[in-house]
Amino acid sequence: MDIRQLRYFVGTARAASMTAAAHQLRVTQPALSRQIQCLEDELGVTLFAREARGTTVTDAGAKLLEHAQAVLDRFDLLKEQARSEVEPVTGTVVVGISTGAGETIIPPLMERYRVQHPAVRIRIRQGFSGAVETWLRDHLVDLAVLPSLDLDRLNVNIQPLLKQNLCVIGPRRPPLEGLTECDLKLVAGLPLILPGQPHSVRAVIDQLARQERIPLDVDIEVDGMGVLRGLLRRRLGYTIMPPNPFRSDVLDGTLCAVPIRHPAVFWPFSLITYRGKALSRAAQAMVALLPDLVRDLVKHGEWQHAELL
Repeated sequence: MDIRQLRYFVGTARAASMTAAAHQLRVTQPALSRQIQCLEDELGVTLFAREARGTTVTDAGAKLLEHAQAVLDRFDLLKEQARSEVEPVTGTVVVGISTGAGETIIPPLMERYRVQHPAVRIRIRQGFSGAVETWLRDHLVDLAVLPSLDLDRLNVNIQPLLKQNLCVIGPRRPPLEGLTECDLKLVAGLPLILPGQPHSVRAVIDQLARQERIPLDVDIEVDGMGVLRGLLRRRLGYTIMPPNPFRSDVLDGTLCAVPIRHPAVFWPFSLITYRGKALSRAAQAMVALLPDLVRDLVKHGEWQHAELL
């Protein structure tokens, strides 16, 4: 077994077709088939079920795929690290980030990354989680930080970072003023301003409200964070969101952000990369930097109401 055979195996598994895999790997189909057959003979198992409409991995193939991808990632990382000793990191890295995390993480991330890799161009794409998932799937971003709910349906690597309490956020006045935590029942009867479906926060809130039998008065649906902040600052309602985008409003005394403790509603954030996309050295450097930065933000209280995962 060698690295080339593992690459051919992973490429065929991802493409679900010998013909498509051969094209992507830039080898002839007979050569690809021979290497796969050699791998199967060495392991003594059948890795693919060959059908008229393509190939699918067997149970043995699925087990090998998980480990083979990890081996290839390690091998590629070793090559990049060796190369980095003599070549500076250059190129472009595109980071996707959800609105619930961007305000907190992007400024310090840019500061640290710029010091280490000044020759890299950086592009930030920020949006609600559904939009970021689409950018990731369509290879429009190299990596993303977003809520890691229901991502198993995507072909992604998930590195958990932290979990954060959702908060009831609204004007600094009763019923929020003076509270350090609250029950979800507090929102019953309040005029709510929430993102529309299928935003992941909205889906969680709706489900939890049904479970707890709490009626929600959704007065306004907004799919833009800037508009949402403006409505809250004008005291037109309340929202339930991660508190990060509203930190400056809380600090200047305009808004309150009260964590929901009963029942506790945690919002997990993870570092996400697409399994089928090879990361550049610039992207790999960003992936390596992010977890340490998040730990520091939580440790020093800059990412509020959060716990590391």
